[in-house]
Amino acid sequence: MSPSEVDLIGLGMTAMSLRPGATPLRLATEASTAALIDAQIDRADVDGLLVGSSQGVRPDRLGVGFAAAGGFRDLRLLEHVEIKGATTIAMIQRARHAIATGEASTVLCVFADAPLVAG
Repeated sequence: MSPSEVDLIGLGMTAMSLRPGATPLRLATEASTAALIDAQIDRADVDGLLVGSSQGVRPDRLGVGFAAAGGFRDLRLLEHVEIKGATTIAMIQRARHAIATGEASTVLCVFADAPLVAG
C-alpha cells in the first residue's frame, strides 16, 4: 500500500477553554471516543496509537500511558510524538507511513493538553 492510499476517516475534538478544567487524560479520552464514533470503528480496531502533548514537565502530562487508561489493547505501534509546532503533521505522516508499511492497519493520533491551573 502506498501512503496515497491511506485515508483519514475520523475526527474528534473537545471544547477549548482559557480556564482550568479537565485533565489531559480526560480530554484525550473524550476526543478519541468522538473520533472512533465519527470513523465508525471500535477501540479494538485500533492497532496503532500516536500520542502527543505540549512540552513541559507536569505530572498530568499526556503520554503513552494513555494507551492503557484509554482502553487500547493489542497495539502494534505505540509512540509519543513531540515536535513542538509540527507535532500534528508529524503524527499524520507517521501514521500514513505505519499503515503503508504494514506496521499497523488503523492508527489513532491523539493530542491533548490542559496546561492551565487555577490561580
